[in-house]
Amino acid sequence: MALTTGMIHGLIMMFSFGWLLPMGVLSARLMKHRPGDLWFRLHRGFQVAGLIFGIGGFAIAVRNFNVFADGSGTTSFQHGCLGATVFALVLLQPLLALLFRPGKSDDSTTNSGSGSRWWWELQHKGMGYLILLLTFVTILLGAKLEGTGWQLAYVFGVVGSLVLAGGLMWFDRFSYQPSTTPDATEMPSIA
Repeated sequence: MALTTGMIHGLIMMFSFGWLLPMGVLSARLMKHRPGDLWFRLHRGFQVAGLIFGIGGFAIAVRNFNVFADGSGTTSFQHGCLGATVFALVLLQPLLALLFRPGKSDDSTTNSGSGSRWWWELQHKGMGYLILLLTFVTILLGAKLEGTGWQLAYVFGVVGSLVLAGGLMWFDRFSYQPSTTPDATEMPSIA
């Protein structure tokens, strides 16, 4: 079976928006217990890779499909509107992170919940979870457009792999024991 343009678009978008971006969310949510900024490097890496692939998938859609000509009651119109909305939010998310994220020192009231960093994190996480929800609906609508064969199985395969990866990260979160031995890169004290 030859891959159609719609299938290629769907595979790229499921990989980028359905797997890479959610993996970035999972790493930010479940890997903060690791030393250093590993969680942030994973989060940023997954998000950048997801964005790059997503731009490619979106470009394929814009170049090859005219979903808005089909009318507002059609699945393709709904898929296109949601896809464009999700794509705009995904582009906005890193801009807000780069341009408007307050430094950690800007939040002197971390426990009371009224600092600028707390508000920014609420917006960033809230928008991220909204993107995930809209992405899931958009992918299901796209799978419906291509049929109910292997496309839907692939969607559930992606969801299954996310559940597995999230489960492994969750397990790591509760089973990880930081090393009590000095880091080999640290110089021993002479005193």
